[in-house]
Amino acid sequence: MRIPELSVRYRIAVIMLYLTCCVLGVVSIRKIPLEFMPKVEMPYINIILNYPGAGPAEMCKNLAEKVEEAISTMHGIEKIETHCGQGSAEVGVQLNSKYNTEYQVLEVRERLEQIKNQLPSGLPPILVFKFDTDQMPVIFASLSLPEKRVHFGDLLDRLIVRPIKTIEGVADVQFFGLEEKRVKVEIDQSRLNACRTSIIDVYGALMANNLNLSLGSIDHLGRKYAVRVIGEFKSLEEIRRLKLRPDLTLGDVARVDYEYAKPLFRARFNRNPAFMLMLRKEAGANTVEVCRQVEKKLSELLKDPQLEGAEVKVWFSQAEEITTALKDLRSSGLMGALLAFLVLLLYLRDFRATLIISLAIPTGLLITVMVMYFLGYTFNVITLSGLVISVGSQVDCSIVVMEVIYAHLEKGKSRLEAAVHGADEVGLAITASTSTNIIVFLPLIFSRHKEVSVLMGQLGVVTVIANLMSLLVSLTLIPLLASMLIKTKK
Repeated sequence: MRIPELSVRYRIAVIMLYLTCCVLGVVSIRKIPLEFMPKVEMPYINIILNYPGAGPAEMCKNLAEKVEEAISTMHGIEKIETHCGQGSAEVGVQLNSKYNTEYQVLEVRERLEQIKNQLPSGLPPILVFKFDTDQMPVIFASLSLPEKRVHFGDLLDRLIVRPIKTIEGVADVQFFGLEEKRVKVEIDQSRLNACRTSIIDVYGALMANNLNLSLGSIDHLGRKYAVRVIGEFKSLEEIRRLKLRPDLTLGDVARVDYEYAKPLFRARFNRNPAFMLMLRKEAGANTVEVCRQVEKKLSELLKDPQLEGAEVKVWFSQAEEITTALKDLRSSGLMGALLAFLVLLLYLRDFRATLIISLAIPTGLLITVMVMYFLGYTFNVITLSGLVISVGSQVDCSIVVMEVIYAHLEKGKSRLEAAVHGADEVGLAITASTSTNIIVFLPLIFSRHKEVSVLMGQLGVVTVIANLMSLLVSLTLIPLLASMLIKTKK
């Protein structure tokens, strides 16, 4: 028994099946997370080395070469590229796409930890990260303050960063352009000479008394106890009371106070000093919801009297990009359905036939969205583009089927016979036509390059599913509705 005949014979079951799929599609629209881009992990690891004051040659010899030597024996590495500059170096590691990038990052960090003693003392933490779209910032904003406020950064962590981090879905909040607060020990050389001590003695005392160290463990009565030395300074007064000798403290020969280091760059907004805020979300969190909650929270936080005169300007938000894409999809779908309805009505001059064909657009798209939900896809720029591309193709096969059904009606056949024979007659032709549309997108799905297949593969999958749903609707729902609603030719 052929597909059109099955759909017409078991019309109640088919109608209920389509209604169920459409309801699931509507539910899926509310359940599918909204993101700017699909989750992509590129097979590439970046290692950032910072050592202020070191020249390019020193960075290369003392840091980059040792890092390269440590990671060069790892499995899955295809190429290592290193760029050294004044005070910084970047080591790029290209991996084989067959290897898990997450595990490779862990192994790189482990190997760097093993050579830590071979690197210069005082080296800032080495940054190791992979390219992952989940790590892309979802919000960039500028926070400005009146010129009269000095060292505004002291309040940011307490009044802005911590409250924002409590929002569900927020992973990290960073500010750039802040003045870094640090302790300054300004030594009076004349007093130091009078007390017959040296800067080296002061430096050694500070280093020896500002440490948290693990000293191993002790076994006692069948139990193991961890032993640690906790000796970091907790206040300025504690630093001032540091004993250089039994009769001499650091406060006797030096002035200890806080200072604010100048930031690497400065920004201004509305003629006032400004800081740049960058926010990342947790993996799997709804981007639109997170951005809306953050913007709402920022407006509430600015009402604090301590932030009087401060302004926030969000100049990039992934939520805006996503909502714009959703609006484009909705407007394209509505406009496509309306134009298709008017054109079909003009040529067919039959309201019922036009309505039947127009139903193919929402039905096919809702079923496609349902399949996206079960595949674990998100609404992002790529998948939404696939849905927009598929809007026009939803009625192509249905128009062909309806035209042939009309031709059989003009030959004097009944609605049931015309629907079954018409759909069956062009079934092979529209299947071949749909197959050619699908084949075009297969290279995107099965590309050998992981970054292409992951990023653009979702576009291909969504478009292929939408085309298959269009074919299915034209061979089942269209003949079914035609056998029930279309006018019989007299």
